[in-house]
Amino acid sequence: MKKLLFLTFVCFQLLACSKGGSDTPAPTPTPPTPVSPTPTETAIAFGIDIDPGTSNVYAALSSSQNAVVTITSTLPKDGATIDLSVKRERDNVSIWTSSIATTAGANTIKIDSLKSGELCIATVVVTSKNTATNNATKSFKIVRK
Repeated sequence: MKKLLFLTFVCFQLLACSKGGSDTPAPTPTPPTPVSPTPTETAIAFGIDIDPGTSNVYAALSSSQNAVVTITSTLPKDGATIDLSVKRERDNVSIWTSSIATTAGANTIKIDSLKSGELCIATVVVTSKNTATNNATKSFKIVRK
């Protein structure tokens, strides 16, 4: 009886371990669809109409002066932000700041609060609204006559 029970147990083990099913191979998995890379923006580039160059000073005729910032690179999809900061050169005190959002190539910004004989540094930063690290900066000297 013990032998019969043992043989029955062994038969069940063999049947349980047999590899059933058909001889067809498993289907090949479908490879994932490649993700297209994120398109990169053109680096911001711009010019300022009153920028006299690095070694010169722009002479404003009054306490207010308009400047045209022209974005020469391809504009980002959502536009850009133009930030203006004007500081006195002698003590780095801010005398004027301005910020505008734009989707245009040419943009007029206003510099105000210029005082006679007071040399200032104007800094313009243009930043993409899509990619904060895509920005460009230009500075120039300005003084009211």
